[in-house]
Amino acid sequence: MNYTDKIQSVTELTRSIRGLLETEFPFVTVKGQITNLKKPYSGHIYCSLRDQEAQIRIVLFKSQQRWLSFTPQEGMEVVCRGRLSVYEPRGEYQIIVDTLERGGAGSLQIAFEELKNRLQREGLFSPARKKPLPFLPEKITLLTSPSGAALYDFLRLALLRFPACHLEIFPVRVQGEGSALDITTALSLLNKRAEESGTASDQVIVLCRGGGSIEDLWTFNDEKLARAIADSAVPVVSAVGHDVDFTIADFVADHRSATPTSAAREVLPNKDTLNSDILKLQKRLATALIHKMRTRRQHLLLLRRRLGDPVSILTHHRLRLDSLQMRLITGIRTLINYKRHRSQSTFIRFEGQKPDLRIARWKMQLGTETERMIIFMRRILDGKTSQLATLSSRLESMNPLAVLERGYAIVRKIPGCGVIDDSTKIEENDRIDIRLHKGSVRGRLIEISRDEET
Repeated sequence: MNYTDKIQSVTELTRSIRGLLETEFPFVTVKGQITNLKKPYSGHIYCSLRDQEAQIRIVLFKSQQRWLSFTPQEGMEVVCRGRLSVYEPRGEYQIIVDTLERGGAGSLQIAFEELKNRLQREGLFSPARKKPLPFLPEKITLLTSPSGAALYDFLRLALLRFPACHLEIFPVRVQGEGSALDITTALSLLNKRAEESGTASDQVIVLCRGGGSIEDLWTFNDEKLARAIADSAVPVVSAVGHDVDFTIADFVADHRSATPTSAAREVLPNKDTLNSDILKLQKRLATALIHKMRTRRQHLLLLRRRLGDPVSILTHHRLRLDSLQMRLITGIRTLINYKRHRSQSTFIRFEGQKPDLRIARWKMQLGTETERMIIFMRRILDGKTSQLATLSSRLESMNPLAVLERGYAIVRKIPGCGVIDDSTKIEENDRIDIRLHKGSVRGRLIEISRDEET
């Protein structure tokens, strides 16, 4: 014995084994025969699965039993799927069962789950794409076996609830090879017929079948059938099996009913309930109308009081109309007289403004103004003539040329032509210009005689 090995308790070792089993075998699927079946007061099922050489304990808790489509019995061949674990108090390993099917159904259940997950990912189960059922269908077509009990369960309740509804039975096989194709073809035919008549949304198709094993219901797990249900323009109700039975058709259909009887109850309204609702609505309508009439009558009386006697109102308005008419006539006459007087005044004023009279006056005024202007201009001209003579005489007396007549001369230096009034301004040999009374003389200065300053 190696004393260096760790010594474990039974609990530690059992828990280690349990952890190893649960890690390495998270889910297992096992087929075997039920033996040692026990169902205590708790409702859980304890038994063993055995074959020719071995056996294993299994536990099916009460919460998982609601999905069972059968009652487990001693010696029954089953397939279970669950988690491997260890029951520590007894040191026994066991399977905690999630699903339990009859023998041979395990592969079908796996195929069912795979198809279900794939169609769910594609959105075929989405509530957004499902069509609502009409309140009162124009026609209900049952895709079912004409000899099945499910058909009679549906018809019995449908005739009790609403016998006036149009029911059509479309016979198809609901089990066995080729049954899925029958139902798919029938769906296609019914949709084509409904679309041609334009009543697709007013009809309902019910897939009707009683309960059974997973093999019996496998027709309704067909992928082509599921896609045909999803593509149907007519709302489809799946009423297949019992409450615990689920098929792919249930998930794809626009509405799932637990049983055919439930389908009849959910698709068709109850005539008694409808009659009762109609009577209630009639009473409510009558009450509302009576209340409305009373309200209108009170309002009418109020308006009549506010309006008063129509005869007196008409008399009052007639008198007022006569008064207004007299005031209107008086006003019109006054206006006519005023306009006539104003017209006469305007006519007299325009008479004095005739063009020929105005031209004659303007001519007379023009002649007077012309004479006045001539006299005024003559006076101005005489005054200017006298003034001109005086200024001319004064100018003549100041004219330097007039001095030349008395023998004086004007001497200028050339060039420059400036007047020489002082002998100091010129020199000998300067050229000079002498202006006489008549003509001028030019020459050169020979001698200059300057007088001594005193």
